[in-house]
Amino acid sequence: MSSKISALTNLSVVTDNDYLVLARTTDNSNYKYPANALFTTLVGIGYDSPVYLIDSISSTNALSQKGLKSGSSVLSIANSVSGTDKNILFNIDQSAIDLSLCDNSTSAFLTATDLTAASGVLPIENGGTGQSSLADKSVLITQDSGADALTAVPMVNSGEILIGGASGPAVATLTEGNNVTITNGDGSISIASSFDTAESVINMNSYNVDLDSGWISGDGLDGGISFQTNQLYVGTSTNEFYYADVSLNVDKSITLSSAHAEQQIFVAPSTEGKDLLLLAGQSTGSNNNGGDLSLYAGNADGTGTGGTVRVRSGNSNGSILLQNSISGTIYDTVLISQNDVIVAQGDLKITKTGKGLEVPAGLAGQGSSLNDNVTINEVSGQITLARASLAAESQAEFTLTNSTISGNSLVFVSLIAPGASTESVNAIMVAQVSGVSNGSCTITLTNVSASTATDNAQRYLQFFVIN
Repeated sequence: MSSKISALTNLSVVTDNDYLVLARTTDNSNYKYPANALFTTLVGIGYDSPVYLIDSISSTNALSQKGLKSGSSVLSIANSVSGTDKNILFNIDQSAIDLSLCDNSTSAFLTATDLTAASGVLPIENGGTGQSSLADKSVLITQDSGADALTAVPMVNSGEILIGGASGPAVATLTEGNNVTITNGDGSISIASSFDTAESVINMNSYNVDLDSGWISGDGLDGGISFQTNQLYVGTSTNEFYYADVSLNVDKSITLSSAHAEQQIFVAPSTEGKDLLLLAGQSTGSNNNGGDLSLYAGNADGTGTGGTVRVRSGNSNGSILLQNSISGTIYDTVLISQNDVIVAQGDLKITKTGKGLEVPAGLAGQGSSLNDNVTINEVSGQITLARASLAAESQAEFTLTNSTISGNSLVFVSLIAPGASTESVNAIMVAQVSGVSNGSCTITLTNVSASTATDNAQRYLQFFVIN
């Protein structure tokens, strides 16, 4: 049934069930034609997705097409007609590609380069070696100066290493030195130290030497010098120097060198001087004797003079004290102070037969009078008296000036008279001391005869001062 087209319902979507009625005039036949066949279909020709060269399709099924155009000199586009093929050709000018403008972070087109077909020598300035071939097992060394050049130096011998220097690196082996042995192997160097003999002075440069429990010896055996915790062993392990309590135990003797005129054993100076004690061996048994302490000067030979033992006090009124121990009690026996010898304990005894007390003696004489004064500054002396007669029961006095006399001195005097055979008269003269004071005393001469004067024979007066 036919209707007006304006009365028909609009068809928004054409499906495969929609047809158009067609009449063919040649045979007056009627046909149906699919309505979908009237619309153009686009076929994708891309690799991953369709590529359409059509901008749009109009409502009247008209196609709006776009042309192809290159935006770079690297890419050119041309039409190719060959037989029934009608193609669009894209040509890339490889020489015009600037890789510095390319981003290699994602495409990674520079990850590898195939140089199997390369020829020639790549110069050093372009990152090459400048060499067409290298010797086996070689190292590359640059030139000392001048144009860039690399030299291939083989390292094929055991123990060879590359050693730098002012004339440039060189391949060489290590050289052995004193107490050092070097063993070269295939790809290895072994360095051993054998310190048996020192060829020169060893300078530790302020570093320490740790001997552990070893010794410094002359024969390599245990003995000589050993350092352990707070101890120094000299000789053997039983002869120690203890640092902790500062004592030195030596078996036998300590010998000082004779290279110097004077050898010293002293305590180092300090703000307050420290004492030095020389102590002989103490007895540890029962009823045994203690050791002696002896000081000997050196012996002479030939007509030489033996050495002197000097015992000297320190300056500024120092003194020398000899002490004696009796039944465990220590006594100050002899004290030498201010040039005085003081016997504080015991007696001063001379036990050798024929020996006596020798003291300095002075000699002086009077003039013509028995009253003439005399000066002798010694602890003893002899005065030659004047050859003058002394009346019976009379006296003569004179002053003896003597710097050794003090107010507490004992002054002993005696007269040496002529023998009886030489005296012309029987008269005896005696001498007495009076008026003892610092620096002098008075000596009185007396004729004890009641009736006879003395003769004028030569007489001598002797004196002795004890302080």
